[in-house]
Amino acid sequence: MFFYTLMSKKVKCPDPNCDPENTQSIIIPDDAVVGDILECPVCGAEMEIISTDPPQVALLEEEK
Repeated sequence: MFFYTLMSKKVKCPDPNCDPENTQSIIIPDDAVVGDILECPVCGAEMEIISTDPPQVALLEEEK
């Protein structure tokens, strides 16, 4: 019998205004793809997945 366990990837919030005491990691789901949007559970900042291997996110800038 073969078992396969998916490992979630984690990143830190890229928002410089996020709480410096924030020790929570943002979990990138196993089925995430480049372009998906995630939200920081602490500060609410939205970020886009720019790479899944290695896991990288970029802060989304608000349009003016």
